[in-house]
Order: sequence, then C-alpha cells, then structure tokens
Amino acid sequence: MPSDQSKGAPKRGADIVKTQADLRKERREQLGDGNIWGAVVDAHQRLTAEDVDLKKLLGTAFVIGITFGTAFQPTHNNGYLPVYDVLQFQVGPFLQSGLVPVVLAPIWVLYVYLQPLMDNLWPGDEAAIAEANRKASSLGFLAADWAFCAATFILSDILYLGGASSLQLTAVLGAIAALNWKLFDGTKPGLVLGALLAVGAPASEMVIVNVLGWWHYDRPDLLGVPHWAGWCYAAYAWGVGNVGRYLVQKQKLESTSAEIKSLSSRR
Repeated sequence: MPSDQSKGAPKRGADIVKTQADLRKERREQLGDGNIWGAVVDAHQRLTAEDVDLKKLLGTAFVIGITFGTAFQPTHNNGYLPVYDVLQFQVGPFLQSGLVPVVLAPIWVLYVYLQPLMDNLWPGDEAAIAEANRKASSLGFLAADWAFCAATFILSDILYLGGASSLQLTAVLGAIAALNWKLFDGTKPGLVLGALLAVGAPASEMVIVNVLGWWHYDRPDLLGVPHWAGWCYAAYAWGVGNVGRYLVQKQKLESTSAEIKSLSSRR
C-alpha cells in the first residue's frame, strides 16, 4: 500500500507549479501597477530564501573585483585608453592606476547582486534565464565569456590605435556586443543590465575625467569620453553578471550537498 508521503508527492509537485505560476502573475501585476519597489523587494526575498548568503556573495564579488578586475584592465589598451593621470604605476609591461580597484569594486559588487536579483524579478523570460544560469554554472563557460570580452577590448584597442573613426568603432563593437549577448546571456534582464552599464559607466567617467581628473582620453567625442566605449562596458556587464550567476549556483549546490550529508549522517 502506498505511503501517505508518496500519495502526497503529486499534489506537492502540483502545488509547486501553481506557486511558480502565481509568482509570475504577481510579478506581472506588480510591475503593471507600477509597484516596482514591491517587486524588487519580493525578488530580493526570494534570492535570500534560496540558500544564498548575501554577505558572502557580495564579499566574494568585492575580492574578485579588486583582484581579477584590476588584472583584467590592461586588456583595454594597457594604460593608453584611458590615460591614467593619478596614482599610475607599472608592473612589467602593464600600466595601471591605484584608483582602478576603487572604481571596479563597486561595479562588481553591484552587478554580482543585480544579475541574480533581476533573474528572480523578470516575468515571462524564465526559460532563457534558466538556460543562462545553467551555462553560467560552468567555469569553462565563464572562461569563454571573459576571453570573448578580452578579445572585444583588444579589438577596440587595435581599431582605436589604427585611427578608426568613432562611427566605425560604434558599428563594429555594436555588432560584436549583440553577438556577445546572444552567446553568453540571451536574457532580457541581461540586456537591461548591459544597457544600464553601457550608459551609466561613460556617464560616471564624465565626472572622473572632467571633475576628478583621475584619467583622460586623447580622442574623446562626448563630454571627455569616447561614446563607443559603452559597447565594451556592456560586454563587461555580461561577464560580471555571469560570475554572479555562477556564485549563486555554487552556493545553492554547496547548501544542497550539506543537507544531503546531514541526512545521510542521521541514518
């Protein structure tokens, strides 16, 4: 005779499906009613309820930002795009500024948090988001993503130093950014976050260049910065976002493994 637990299993499965459908409906209603803050709070609560240690997640993002992020920076013209004016130093052939970690760390902390948050928030794109998270759980995928990002940066350097116009750089890098999104993200949340950094980072650089004087560009075309650099920032956003997805999946896997070991030890 089937146990009460086995009898209840199909019902619980149906309840889970119903709950997920209700959550999608609730998110649509909240966003449709303009209750964006309520939807964001709900997405944050779902993220932290999924065995995600937020302090550990953001602390790891900070460390990666000031280490890997700083080490990755020379791929973008190695100190010539932009030209550093404050705290410049050199390690071997690599030019750098001591202010780079100060700028990069907040980007890493913010985007490692925003990507999984937006994945929980966005209604109607569940299949693409699930696939993006599945891919991002692989270190090989992350390596390919950042290799593509580095290639984008290096190509922009080659074109820039070769005298390509801003229009030519915009056309080439824009097409590459579209391919990058297709290969390494493919989600609506990723598209929004890529656009946000593509606009927000150059806007921040306008302050850095014109007010703070930390660095400058020798061929600016928009208030002291090259506007086409936004396409490079979009590629960077998708790379950081996928690291956020990887770290969240890793925490969930570790939590599940710990639960299995705990259950096994009780038998």
